[in-house]
Amino acid sequence: MNEDHDSEGQSLYFTDRCDTKDLAEGKMPRWDCMRQLQSNVNAWCYLSYHFLPSVVGRCMWASSIQRHSKLRSLTTPSDEAFCLLVLRNSWDVWIWECENPGVTLEYRQNHAPLVLFTATGQGRRTEIHGGWNKDGISLYNTLVEELAANRKKLDLEKMELESGETTSKMEHLENTFFSWAKQWDHKNVLHLNGSKKLKN
Repeated sequence: MNEDHDSEGQSLYFTDRCDTKDLAEGKMPRWDCMRQLQSNVNAWCYLSYHFLPSVVGRCMWASSIQRHSKLRSLTTPSDEAFCLLVLRNSWDVWIWECENPGVTLEYRQNHAPLVLFTATGQGRRTEIHGGWNKDGISLYNTLVEELAANRKKLDLEKMELESGETTSKMEHLENTFFSWAKQWDHKNVLHLNGSKKLKN
């Protein structure tokens, strides 16, 4: 069984390109895009909108976005790293499920991949450290370091917009997120329509 594709041979569920068209159609960036962290602005916006609220608390996240709070004030590098770790842990399983819809439980148990960092069973028992094995802990620590460094780097680096204005790459990321959030918030729960300025 194969993952469903459109007439151009592109996946109906995931995007390797993370371009505006794919994300507007609701496709999810693949792990390789997510792993690029803030360097892949569109994928990072997708992560921030669809997954990080579950880590930091959806109600707090929504109310903060409604107040136009800075995106980086809602999460810490540790929050972001944990979110990415959880995604990577089950990513192969989710891909397999998309490629194999409607299979029996027995088929799934015999053929589906295991989660990477918390799997139990013969030869893959979960180690201590809060349920995560050593590879999971190592990835988490690496992500925390990279994400903390990225925040400082993006605050310092400048870029020129199409309008000719100069802004920091972090501000560009923030503004791009709010632009995407308006598109993804179909029911206007966040009340972002008409907002022009972010709070400091």
